[in-house]
Amino acid sequence: LFLPANSREINTANAKKCQHKITKIMVKLASGLLCFGPSFFASTAFTLTIIGNNVCNFARVSSGSFGANQNVDAIGLWCWRSTLGGHWSYKSSFDLDDKMDQARAFSVTAACIGGLVWLFYLLSACFPFGKRGFSIAGLFCLLACLFQGLTFLFLQSYLCDGGCSLTTGANCAISATVFWFCAGIFSFGAGQEQQEENTREQDGGNDLNEPLVEDTA
Repeated sequence: LFLPANSREINTANAKKCQHKITKIMVKLASGLLCFGPSFFASTAFTLTIIGNNVCNFARVSSGSFGANQNVDAIGLWCWRSTLGGHWSYKSSFDLDDKMDQARAFSVTAACIGGLVWLFYLLSACFPFGKRGFSIAGLFCLLACLFQGLTFLFLQSYLCDGGCSLTTGANCAISATVFWFCAGIFSFGAGQEQQEENTREQDGGNDLNEPLVEDTA
């Protein structure tokens, strides 16, 4: 069974259109939250940032420190855990020094920047961005990495005069710093891949716009 030449050309054109649509869908998924790429690292880093910066056991107070003499078992950026049990806010307990205030400010900055990056990748699942958008996201990831690392200034607070050992919150913060850095590096690469994909889409679109049957007159 043979099809007319124009029918075969129409089927070929339809197949190209279907392949083009599938490619566009895959590109969106590749830059979205379901991809093991920059979005995975950014989402994980943002989650670790929120957890690490808000728990009351960022670091455990050593026995000879000022905090231990005040029944402090572990400290966080916003609260502390007592050796007698319970979690308490610093407002009714201690006057914080400059190092602690700076660490808290950096933690808020890291969380805000991280939230913007996470929102960017959430939207990228539906709206593909160009190289510039991914490059800006990569820069924001590196900034979040920097500010997240600066939260460790609180270890120089008077609460840790005798020393503190890192625990759950600090481990999350360290992991978040590493993940933010990886997200930044991968974001720059994703921007380059997106630009190349956009170029291929434009070339493919030009091919699809060509007439199915050439005019032989």
